Amino acid sequence: MSSLKCCGFYNSSDFVGSPYYVTSGNRYPPQCCPGMNGTCTDTVAANNTAITGCFPKIKQLIDDNMVAIVAVALGIAVLEICAMVVSMILFCRIKSRGD
Repeated sequence: MSSLKCCGFYNSSDFVGSPYYVTSGNRYPPQCCPGMNGTCTDTVAANNTAITGCFPKIKQLIDDNMVAIVAVALGIAVLEICAMVVSMILFCRIKSRGD
């Protein structure tokens, strides 16, 4: 939450009833109320509309880097296929020498 500057899955209300919320005296994590030195209560977190949930931020991060993710996945797939081709060539040569 600190690095993405987000709060909860969709928003700060995701923390209501959570173990953190209950054990901290019905307070939200400090990331839900940035720039505030006091406690992060329900009213303060609700008034801060600039902080969104982490799911949309992670989804946006993945969408922004989709080309790199696909390129890496295809590169790994090509390497795996090349390794299978080399292993089949070696297998066929060893098998032909054994006859």
